[in-house]
Order: sequence, then structure tokens, then C-alpha cells
Amino acid sequence: MKKRIICATLALTLAMTGCSLTGKTDSGSNTGASIDSTTEVTGDDSQTGSTVDDGSTSSTVDDSSTGSSEDVTEVSTQHKGEPIIDSEGNYLFNPYVGAGLLKDEYPQECWDALYNFIDALREGKDTFECPSQEAFDFCTNPAIWGEYFPVASLLITMDSCNEFNYQDGKGGIGYWIPKEEFLEKEKAFEADIESILKECVKSDYSDFEKAFYLYDYISKNFTYGHDMADGSVPDDETFERYGTYNCFVNRNGICSGLAPSYVYLLLQCGVDAIVVQSSDGAHAWAYVKIGNEYYYSDPTWGLRSENGDSLPLDYFLMSSEKRHESMSGDYGVYIFDVNAGEFASRNPFTETSDKFDFLRDTTFVSIDSDKDILTYTDKTGNNVEYKY
Repeated sequence: MKKRIICATLALTLAMTGCSLTGKTDSGSNTGASIDSTTEVTGDDSQTGSTVDDGSTSSTVDDSSTGSSEDVTEVSTQHKGEPIIDSEGNYLFNPYVGAGLLKDEYPQECWDALYNFIDALREGKDTFECPSQEAFDFCTNPAIWGEYFPVASLLITMDSCNEFNYQDGKGGIGYWIPKEEFLEKEKAFEADIESILKECVKSDYSDFEKAFYLYDYISKNFTYGHDMADGSVPDDETFERYGTYNCFVNRNGICSGLAPSYVYLLLQCGVDAIVVQSSDGAHAWAYVKIGNEYYYSDPTWGLRSENGDSLPLDYFLMSSEKRHESMSGDYGVYIFDVNAGEFASRNPFTETSDKFDFLRDTTFVSIDSDKDILTYTDKTGNNVEYKY
């Protein structure tokens, strides 16, 4: 079964592109856990991801923090971007995420300006320190704040993106809604992200486990926005439906909200990832680093609501070859180029491993993080245990 749909662009919250949603109907991939025979497959994935040790001086965090207090977490400039962990191994909300895959794409001053921008928003300020026009253009681009601080996407005016708001090392911010309302929504967003992280992952999980548990969470708790896909959302509801922030708030979206939501959660717990899209703008998914290898994961096509309440593993940690097979026609991999103001091809982001290609045509049954075992149903109806 194949469906042709329309989705919002990754970069601009209100721009529309095409998005394809495919659900497999092969009887072997949706047979659930009612299996008699068991097979064991073994593997090795001992990566633990990038974290901040409780004893590190990189952060000043109150262990009782909920992520929703009015105090802004202080993190030294040296360690901004690293996960923040409490004494119990829970990830706290990290305002300073950024994809390591893109760190070399832009000067460090751009990332510093972005984190200054985020600090200012979290405190309700009207200006932020910014060393150059280039850095200002970078951190106030909707493609950047939409992916690395989603709550800003619909809650600050687009007027704040023009050159007249940068002067003498200061960037200006204009609020779309009353500042007090923005701050309330921003704190609620932080609390929501932290709640998801605490429910799904621990700091001692491997990158594979983090990637899976967050993929599973989105599959179970998010639904597909069919009215968004076919363009039937009323005009007066547009600002409340599209984009990554609204995808989190509504637990509903299309590929341009679901893929960035997954990536944002991965970055929060130290798993490097970026959002990529097809060359025709038809679909968006995640490019994820597990250990020293790269894979594609597609949370949109993995939604249980679109797969008979089952979680197909076909679209989790795919190789380029399997991505090609699952897409209709040829495709390229594009990311948003802030300097060019458009999506641009990036060949390095097509390099993937085929380590997990055996998961194609399988359905999730269970995962045991104590024994490092993922159990799935294969297309022949067998219950298979994979030792990761």
C-alpha cells in the first residue's frame, strides 16, 4: 500500500512539500508476538553514547530540577551541546543541542550565537550577543531554530530574521505572542522533553538502545496528520498544527515534524543525528550515527497508527540500499543549506552501514535492556532474538 501525501518543509514551518507514507501489508510483518518457534541472532553494539559525568564541572544542575522551573540551567561554554544528566542517570533538558555532523559546516561563532539566542529566549530577553551578521543569519534562520530549539518556531516573529535587527554585536528578538505566554509555553516544552527522556532512556543505555526506545516512543505516542498531508487544515489552525514544536504539543504530525522530533530527542541524549529529505522534497527522515556507523531511520513510516498497531522494524536503522528499495523511484539525500537558503545535496550523508538490514520485513515484539536482547517476528512467523 502506498499513499501520496503533502508535508510541511523541514526548514520553513509553513512551507509545503510532498511526503510519501508507505505501510507494508505483508502478512509476515504484522503477526505480532503469537509465535511458537524461537531463533537467536547475536550481534555486538556496546556503544554508550556521549554523556556528561555527574562529577563533571560542565553543568550546574539541581538534582531536583524538573525542566520546568523558571531558573535557566547554566552550562559552561566549553561543554554546551553535551547531554546533561542527573545523579540517577536521567537526562535533563539540554537547551544547547547541535548535530556533530554539521559542526564543521558553520564557524563556531554561529553555534555560539545560537546558544546565546536560546539563552535570551529562555529568559524572555529582547536582544542577544551576536558577533556578526553571518552568525545572526544562521541562528535566526527557521531551519536552525526549528531543529535545535523547536519551541521558537511559531512563537517569535519572522521579522526578527531580517538584517535590520542586527546592530553593533546585538541581535534583536520580536515575540509573536505576549512574552509571558511565550515563557510559559517554553517551560512547558522543556518539561515535556525531559519527561519523554526520563520515560524512555537512561545514560547507561547504548546508542542502539537510545535510538530504539525513542523510535518506539514516537511510534506509540504520535499519530499521522492526514489532514495536514492533504492540505485540509483550516487556515486559522495552520500555526497550531505544522512544525516540530506543534508535533510535540499535539503528538501529531507529518514527516517534516516527526523526523525532526526524533532527531531532537536523539540529540538530547547524546546520539548524533540530522534530518535529511529526498531530492524531490517528498519525504523526510533521520540520519543517525550508532557507534562509528551511520543509518537511516524513518519514524513516520514506523507509526503504529499506520501499521495496525504494530511496530515494523523495516524503517529502523536502514542502509542506503534499503532506503532506496522502500522509496518509490530514485532519490537523493538533502539537508537545508542556511547559506544558500535552500535544500542542497550532501553526499557524505548517503554513507550507511548494512549491519541492521536483517530487520527488514520484521515486526517488533520486545526488548530487554538488561540482557541486551531485541525480539522480533520475522516474515515467516518465527520469533527471533537478536543479541545486540
